[in-house]
Amino acid sequence: MMENIPSLHRILVVDDEEIITKSLSRLLQYYGYYVVTANNGLECLQILSAQHFDLVILDIIMPGMSGIDVLQKIKEKHKDAEVIMITGYADKEKAVSAFRLNAYDLIEKPYGAEEILNTIAHCLKQMELKREIGEKSQELKESEEQYRSIFNEARDGIVLIDKETGNIFNCNPEFERQTGRRLEHLKKMKIWEVMPSEIVEVAEKTFFEIKEKRTNGFGELEFQKPDGNIIPIEFVNKGVEIRGKQFIQSITRNIIKRKQAEESLREHDRQQKAILNNIPDIAWLKDKESRFITVNEPFGKACGMTPGDLVGKTDLDIWPKDLAERYRADDREVMETGRRKLLEEPLVDKDGNKIWIETIKTPIYNGKGEVIGTTGIARDITERKQAEEALRRVASENARLFESVKQQREQLLALTTRLAESEAAERQQLARELHDQVGQNLTALGINLNIVRTQMPKEALTQICSRLDDSLSLVEQTTERIRNVMADLKPPVLDDYGLVAALRWYGAQFSSRTGIPVYVQGEEPLPRLTPHVENTMFRITQEALTNVAKYSQATKVTVIVEAEKKTVLLIIMDNGIGFDPTQLNKPNKASGWGLLTMSERAETIGGYFRIDSRPGQGTRIVVEVAR
Repeated sequence: MMENIPSLHRILVVDDEEIITKSLSRLLQYYGYYVVTANNGLECLQILSAQHFDLVILDIIMPGMSGIDVLQKIKEKHKDAEVIMITGYADKEKAVSAFRLNAYDLIEKPYGAEEILNTIAHCLKQMELKREIGEKSQELKESEEQYRSIFNEARDGIVLIDKETGNIFNCNPEFERQTGRRLEHLKKMKIWEVMPSEIVEVAEKTFFEIKEKRTNGFGELEFQKPDGNIIPIEFVNKGVEIRGKQFIQSITRNIIKRKQAEESLREHDRQQKAILNNIPDIAWLKDKESRFITVNEPFGKACGMTPGDLVGKTDLDIWPKDLAERYRADDREVMETGRRKLLEEPLVDKDGNKIWIETIKTPIYNGKGEVIGTTGIARDITERKQAEEALRRVASENARLFESVKQQREQLLALTTRLAESEAAERQQLARELHDQVGQNLTALGINLNIVRTQMPKEALTQICSRLDDSLSLVEQTTERIRNVMADLKPPVLDDYGLVAALRWYGAQFSSRTGIPVYVQGEEPLPRLTPHVENTMFRITQEALTNVAKYSQATKVTVIVEAEKKTVLLIIMDNGIGFDPTQLNKPNKASGWGLLTMSERAETIGGYFRIDSRPGQGTRIVVEVAR
């Protein structure tokens, strides 16, 4: 009898006899299996559709759907599930049908506990083996696919060569590209036959030396493509055994770019030497002891010696001692820190003249990263030094002039501000006088004329009625004009209600006179701006609308007031014909005084003025002032 070892396997028991399902369920649970029971085939299929089971124990003869039919359904939908059939009637035909449908086994009732348990254990063990085989097969397949992918996608060529004959056995696509031949063609060739004809004999001999392991399996060679192109190759060889046969596996790398780079470096070195000997600047190389290794022609001219004579000498052999010690100290600093140094320093030429040079000193390293000397380039900057001194004098004078202009501008701005304030005060005084004197007199005159008209006899009234009516009409017209002048001089709505209300009022007045709609958007800034700022922004809007009426041919004007935390924006936009603002600065340009006036008004309140316009795209004026 088996030991009751805990199991994680799930078993579904299907039998229409309850006593069998219960007894078999208790037995299997005792041995650690997870068991679910079903009384008929339909219930079995429903359970399988909702849960996974490793094994189904299925009675062949059941009412409704037979065990054979259930088995067929299970194998169609749950191919991984194993099924053990049980039956109380030995029926050869049913047994054959069960095995044809891949039932694991058939057990006849009555059966013993050991029989059923051993059959289940063997079945589950076989399932585990199948699963392991499947997993190993999948791993092997994935490994082969990975190797094939590496082989085919490798950036180096890979070729297998028959160790005995030198025939090419297999290769990857990169090797095909390197040789310019397809694999089916290469299989008919010896490895040395893809090389230039002049080295074939040597290559064949080398191959057999490698075969006998008398030489190293790496080096450089050349492949020759069918079109004649020569490809330099770097190779590494290794002996391998495949299915009992000996091969040489060669990894080949196209090194044409490296060869080209090496040639480029050699050419670069030649060019550097040519440049060194032809540049007008002084140039040199020194070793770690500050001895000159090489110098160019300008260096030799500066110290009155030939470049060949300077090789092996030090600064102490060439320059005055104080300058030489200074130069050597700079060399030591560059070598100790390993950093480039840029400096300006004096130089005494062969005639004893002192000049200024700008020097760049750089450390030189060997292949191990050790500093082995310095290189330097120096340029005569005497004229630049003199020019810099002259520029310093000019800059000092410019700074003084700028400060003077700044003071004058501040004075002019203060004067402009006082003029604007005076203009506002005069406008207010004139409006007051028109209201208090002329307005009142006109009102009294109108009253008197009406009194005279009512007190005249009918005979006289008939004769002079038309003249009295004309006089009264003139008085009304004059009063209206005086009222408009007063409003233009100092709109009462500006003082009483603020900037936005005044702009709406003036926009309505402008629209009634010109027929151009004016839309005013925005809320009154709170707290209100100072009277001077409000009045200035109102006047700028007046001037802008006057320009719209004169020049823009607009059909709509929008005025926006945006109050932010620290600033207030006034924007006046129209959809007119626009213009090119750059034309305003041209000489003899008569127009543009209105824009200049607006800009100057903005400056008096410390504001920023900007105008944006393009021909055919309207005009936009922006005024920004601090709150």
